[in-house]
Amino acid sequence: MPKSSRPPCIGIRRAVDYCGGVQQLCDLIGTPRSGVIRLLNGTREAGPLEAIKIEKQTNGLVLREELLESLFDAAWQQRNPPGALHGS
Repeated sequence: MPKSSRPPCIGIRRAVDYCGGVQQLCDLIGTPRSGVIRLLNGTREAGPLEAIKIEKQTNGLVLREELLESLFDAAWQQRNPPGALHGS
């Protein structure tokens, strides 16, 4: 079994729970089941469009910043606190 290069994404777990399961999330965002499983296992990071779709389908419960950690690093998050870009 291959080792993951990152820890499993907590945000994707919340998205799966919010949407009612892996297959439901897959159907809503148009991603194959294997892709969502790999996100859950931490063997891949969400793509930008995928992250935006997840954010929309979860009504902002899971933000794109959580799913795109390689783009939105800790320094970015300090400059842009949660809610600053989302009108909260």
